[in-house]
Amino acid sequence: MAKLPIGIDLGTTYSAIAKWEVKPNSIDSHVYYINDDSKYEMASKVYYEKAEHIDAPLTGYDNTYNKKPIIGEPAIGRGIIRPNLYFSAFKRGMDDNAVIERDGGFKITPVELSTVVLQKLLAIAEDEEGHGTWVPEGIVVSVPAYFNNRQNSNTTEAIKNAIKRQFEGRNGYNENIFLRLIPEPVAAGLDYVFQHPNDIGHGKIVIFDLGGGTFDITIFEVDNDLANRKVTFKTLATDGDDRLGGEDFDATLKTFIIEDEGYNEAEISNNDARVAFAAKCTTLKCDLSNSESAEISVPYFIKTQPLEKNVTRKDFEECLAGKRGTRIDYLSDIKDRLTNAFEMAGISFGEIDRCVLIGGSCKIPCIRRMLEEIFSTTKVVMGRISEGVARGASLLAAYELDKRAIERGEEPKYMCRWNEIIILENTAHNLGVKTNKGYSTIIKQNAATPARGIKYFTPTELSEDGKVAIVQTIDVYQGGGSKWANVGFVKMPTIYTHGRQPSEIRIQVEFIAESTQVVSKITVEQGNEDKTDIVVTETLMLSGSSK
Repeated sequence: MAKLPIGIDLGTTYSAIAKWEVKPNSIDSHVYYINDDSKYEMASKVYYEKAEHIDAPLTGYDNTYNKKPIIGEPAIGRGIIRPNLYFSAFKRGMDDNAVIERDGGFKITPVELSTVVLQKLLAIAEDEEGHGTWVPEGIVVSVPAYFNNRQNSNTTEAIKNAIKRQFEGRNGYNENIFLRLIPEPVAAGLDYVFQHPNDIGHGKIVIFDLGGGTFDITIFEVDNDLANRKVTFKTLATDGDDRLGGEDFDATLKTFIIEDEGYNEAEISNNDARVAFAAKCTTLKCDLSNSESAEISVPYFIKTQPLEKNVTRKDFEECLAGKRGTRIDYLSDIKDRLTNAFEMAGISFGEIDRCVLIGGSCKIPCIRRMLEEIFSTTKVVMGRISEGVARGASLLAAYELDKRAIERGEEPKYMCRWNEIIILENTAHNLGVKTNKGYSTIIKQNAATPARGIKYFTPTELSEDGKVAIVQTIDVYQGGGSKWANVGFVKMPTIYTHGRQPSEIRIQVEFIAESTQVVSKITVEQGNEDKTDIVVTETLMLSGSSK
């Protein structure tokens, strides 16, 4: 029974799981088939039965009190019947992991909901590989490139919870099964270059990832050196929005239909009708990607009156352009993010060799048309929309396992084309500290890692006797504008003034940022009691590497 490298795409709307296989005639990834959903991706939807018996926090698969969740496409059908127990798009809550409360005292968190989705995916793989006995050798899970530290950390917590629940107690289980996170665009880029080895030698590619709940643009310079069995992905720029995607397109379509029919949302009969309407709008959106018009039908929409309406692709495109529906111009938002990414990279649209589309919302014709106008028809290509990220994650899992085997003095067993995969990432957000005056940036967004920055600060308060400066911690944050997330803190020892005023005490804060961590070095001149310098070094994780 092969233990296998595993890659997981934990998506807002759909998720997928893949394995890396070495066979006599091929070495490639394989995506597991989701029987309940009848396809190779699983709806990231969760439904719980018998909420009156559920107390927070939930613990996943626990049949004692009928707590077992229903996950995937079957959850959607149950959710129409009892929408109070149905959960969707909870990945958007991974920043603060706030408790979701429903009627009847039902409480649950996005981390817990993500945990049960991940455990379901692992159970699907286990059913194919060896029920009750199988343990994967290593797992890599994807996250949006624009996720901050808190979102990555909460995702890591969900991954570790799922692995523990599914495999603890079995031979081969250990905490190091989780190898690392991988940004979704990097995973998609790895999969595309692996599948098209002669398409990109040395060039620039854009991974345009527009999914159900998040939007990422990443510009790479790729050096696919087949002769030396090495591939390098150098990130030139990344931008995106962790709250933009197909869920928003559904919402503007819903608003348009309600307003166009002369209703308001408060008139919709009940929760059942609302959930059914939301599900039908998602289907309608997909139908309009394949045809010029489509019908939506919801029985008992307003009291006993049904909704029967024909919607055209033009209607939908006007919703996306902000002319109808919620009046939010999503197309301009997408183009602005794209333009900003290219400005950060310092290159023009014409310098791109390929624009690779991934994520289900890339199927919308007007979005692809917009990209073809920007880059040209020949440069815009479809990646493996629903599978590429999971496949790329499994490829990196194989590489990580081989790399660790080599470090142990063992022979690698998984990779064939590349002996070395180099991923040079940029900082997705500003890195800084919080002071009494607000946030101060030390390393700016999009700095190539490893990135270094230094700033100087002074204390604002002394003890009553003036002998020590009151600085208990240096709080490290990641973000920008009005959105900053705490990365961690550096605990400071006692800082002695030796008769100095606050303005005369210099605190040097140095950051060295790598792709998964920031090293903070705090220096205070003559800060120790013996007048030697204080030097405090702390390593803080920026993403969920298991290292």
